[in-house]
Amino acid sequence: MPAATLFPPAGGTRPRANCTLSGLCCARLAEELNHSSAETHLTLRHLRLGPVQARELGETLSKLVDEAEENTEDQPAHGVLVALYQQALPTSTSTSSSA
Repeated sequence: MPAATLFPPAGGTRPRANCTLSGLCCARLAEELNHSSAETHLTLRHLRLGPVQARELGETLSKLVDEAEENTEDQPAHGVLVALYQQALPTSTSTSSSA
């Protein structure tokens, strides 16, 4: 079964995750990890990438997940969550002080 695409590639319509959706996703992921009897792997890493690098990484990740071959039905299911996103720019909080 191919992986679900939550955020289509460049040129597609990208929904914005709201706090409720993000919180539900995090809670569901935490629940999945807590109930796993096997070793789990979770990594969050921030990379500075140019547009071409980001596109290539996204394509590579998608291909890796989409082409993963499933074993027979009698084997345990494994969950895979892959996300590649561009961080929002920090909002300016500087204030000018008057003397």
